[in-house]
Amino acid sequence: MANRGQLTKAIKTRSMELLHWPVDVVELRLMAYVQYKMVNEQCIERRHVNDTERKVLDKWRKLDLIKMDNTIGSIRITKKFWDIICELIYMAYVDID
Repeated sequence: MANRGQLTKAIKTRSMELLHWPVDVVELRLMAYVQYKMVNEQCIERRHVNDTERKVLDKWRKLDLIKMDNTIGSIRITKKFWDIICELIYMAYVDID
């Protein structure tokens, strides 16, 4: 039985199917944070994320999965990426059987 928030082989496999790369634990936890921020504020202050997380955000931005305005911290996310994030978060944090 997986622990809540644990990166499992199933999550890596599913992320390969959906994103074409295996997510790591930093990326998985950043997805949960981005989902929370999108639902509640629709902005992410870069000072609230570390360098590793900034690199992940930059990767997503370069892949056109998100749009960020770094001056005001606003973030927009594609519907496709939103659906992927929700599925992976569900696997990691909700469906823990």
